[in-house]
Amino acid sequence: MTQPRFLLVPQLDLDEKWVALAQTFPGKFLLVAGFSGLLFLHEISYWWLLSIYLLAFSAWPEKRWGVLFAATWSFLLVGPTDFHWERISHLFISAGIPWEIHNSLAGLPLILLTLLIAGGYIHLSQRCPQRLRRPILVLTLFFLGMMLIASYAPLPRTITAGMWVFLTLLGQYYWFVCFTLKECRSPQALSFSRQVGQYLPFWEPTVIPYPKGSGYLRKIEAKTARDFAICQLKGLKLLIWAFWLKLFYFTASLIFFGQAGLLFDRLLLKNESGKIALYWGGRFLREISALPHLTQLPRFESAMNMAATGNPLPWQMNWAVLLSDFLCFLLYVAFTTHIVIAVIRMCGFNALRNTYRPLESKTIAEFWNRYFYYFKELLVEFFFYPTFFRYFKKRPVLRMYVATMAAAFFGNFLFHFIRDIWFVVELGFFRALFAFHTYFIYSFVLGNMIFLSQWRQEKVSQMKMGVISRWLAPVRVLGFYCLLTIFVDFRRESISENLAFFLSLFPFS
Repeated sequence: MTQPRFLLVPQLDLDEKWVALAQTFPGKFLLVAGFSGLLFLHEISYWWLLSIYLLAFSAWPEKRWGVLFAATWSFLLVGPTDFHWERISHLFISAGIPWEIHNSLAGLPLILLTLLIAGGYIHLSQRCPQRLRRPILVLTLFFLGMMLIASYAPLPRTITAGMWVFLTLLGQYYWFVCFTLKECRSPQALSFSRQVGQYLPFWEPTVIPYPKGSGYLRKIEAKTARDFAICQLKGLKLLIWAFWLKLFYFTASLIFFGQAGLLFDRLLLKNESGKIALYWGGRFLREISALPHLTQLPRFESAMNMAATGNPLPWQMNWAVLLSDFLCFLLYVAFTTHIVIAVIRMCGFNALRNTYRPLESKTIAEFWNRYFYYFKELLVEFFFYPTFFRYFKKRPVLRMYVATMAAAFFGNFLFHFIRDIWFVVELGFFRALFAFHTYFIYSFVLGNMIFLSQWRQEKVSQMKMGVISRWLAPVRVLGFYCLLTIFVDFRRESISENLAFFLSLFPFS
């Protein structure tokens, strides 16, 4: 008789009793209730609102697209969706327009106007496919051109402010519009009115579309009651696993950096003179025994600042800071994006995970695919494939190199340049480009290394790897990305500050 295995996450979707229960009304209610409790433990401040949406998805699965539209737009008006209203208000006031906007409800006319213009462009792309053959490229050139005009053209301040506000709002929807432009010429394309319900969706209203466009959502949606039940159970499973990852993150933060908080930081543990002090709601409760090997490293930002000012920490400690920060960041990305995918699955869309076992990656290209899947997919859809299928068809190596650089280098850089448009508003187009020089170098190195990884993988795949090589491959990959993260921080005056920390990792410095 086989002994039952202990599992951190119960395999609910493989148990027919749970699948049958999840298809009943009481079972659906129980499932949403358990999911809501975990959302609260995950410190999602709007857990109660998400619970209402999920109840609606569970009650009317056949009307999920209408529920999605209502949920997204109601969440946009009352949730934490960030349109930078404070900065937009400052733009208006500095241009002599007495209009202060404090929330999305007050700024709704501007949002609707932006989407109306985007919808008109999408309609034009559908009606005139011969004249507008590459609508995404035209949109990108239009966006960058408006940046240049708003930065340097001698226009009245009111017009300049209006252009920046339009670009800011369009930037929030930019990649969603690109997915619609990509899908709108398909015979089975959804109407714009239905697709706009997935723009800045309630499960993750950020500039990265989760999970890609509406066409992909329709492809992965549950078609039967059984599929829907299994999809929801998979969502609950993933949320349970995300909670375990959150506890690992909590423990790692406490061990490495001497402080960690849970339940909206009501429960706080601090390393004070080698002892762990327990706080609840800001009030000291008691001291508990210290964990073994407890350290209190400075945060990565502090260590980099010390190196930049010429007073670096010892090189061994800088390595400890870098490795600890990188590990904690991986855990943070994993559990936060797992929460998003879990909510998507609860809505009946069987989406793939965004982060999937990145520590097992044996190549740089594989890590890029496992670490942030949907950002990688965005770059592949709009930069890699268009380049790969259009240029250098008779030169396969050059074709792969140019397509990889178009995605990991140019597309990566362009994404962040559009996302952080406020650098351009404050500095002007060309000064902002220079301010991004650190990220430019980061993207350039990343693109080249991903290509070399792909090229080398083709060579190595024909040979057998030894045991030692298989074990060392993930170490080399993680070491590369760990060092490369030093140059992700582009909000500094010069790359010399990043280089100072990089050099402080070696004893000769």
